[in-house]
Amino acid sequence: MSKQLSDAEEQAIAWAIRADAPGFVEWEALEQWLAADPRHAVLFDRAASNAHQAAAAIAAVPARERFTLIQGDLADPVEESPRPARRRWAAAALAAGVAGLAFGTSWFLQPPGSAPEQIVGTRADEVRTLALGDASSVTLRGDSEVRFLPANPRAVHLTRGQASFQVRHDAAHPFTVTAGDIEVTDLGTRFDVDRGADATTVAVTEGSVAIRAAGKQLELRAGQRSVIPNGAAPGSPTSLSAGQGSERQGGALSYEDVTFARVVADVSRRTGMRIRLAPGLAGRHFAGSINLDGPPEAVISRLEAVLSVSARREGEGWIFAPAPDGT
Repeated sequence: MSKQLSDAEEQAIAWAIRADAPGFVEWEALEQWLAADPRHAVLFDRAASNAHQAAAAIAAVPARERFTLIQGDLADPVEESPRPARRRWAAAALAAGVAGLAFGTSWFLQPPGSAPEQIVGTRADEVRTLALGDASSVTLRGDSEVRFLPANPRAVHLTRGQASFQVRHDAAHPFTVTAGDIEVTDLGTRFDVDRGADATTVAVTEGSVAIRAAGKQLELRAGQRSVIPNGAAPGSPTSLSAGQGSERQGGALSYEDVTFARVVADVSRRTGMRIRLAPGLAGRHFAGSINLDGPPEAVISRLEAVLSVSARREGEGWIFAPAPDGT
């Protein structure tokens, strides 16, 4: 006898189906539903987990047999002659997948390699937290983007910008983040990955991660960060300064030696302010800390002081030019 689903279970299944679909954009509504009741996250995780298990069974069935079964066994259910054991196993796997469809496995009927990639991005003035279906989550800062397959949300690609990850550790199924040619593997963690134009920064606030780049591996522990230039191996870790690795807007940014272009990109991403550099400023270098708390005018005033620039309004944003004294 089948069990009657509760309203919360039906809602979890519905959310799993919608979140698995290409182009899903209701992340904020999903986050609100998850936060409304502690049971919601458990039910949502269960729905996603059942979907992944069903998908794994289906993935083992050759694509040709999947479509044959769909067209013959489901679309035209007539009596057939006995099948070989392999064929019966495939039918059982398909049945498991059909059951898993109720839990969001909308992609498994497609041929191998054609599963749609989920792409989630943010505007410059937006911050978004995304539940990944296994009690893990990612928070995207402004003008950032991640990509992953709904079948495997524990393998995330950061294509641009900055993202903070809170991960449920699973040694059997490691959580990985790739940013260009750099791979970060969770070892039980809360961490931040910032992919810049010329380097990627990884900062760990809880637990540890393993970073692999250019054939070398480095382990970072809580309170450490590493800046990896594009194409280079990770160097020795350094200690986090206050505000680094923080998931909130505002806070502070600390640098050892970066270009003005990197500073402005980070400030824009963290605060949502649009800032443009006048010609000749992008390549200048900066070392120090910048406090991003307070209203935009206060932040702009601090930037003028620490970068020795002059700021003026330009539409809805700002343009930085060399300070009048020529520094």
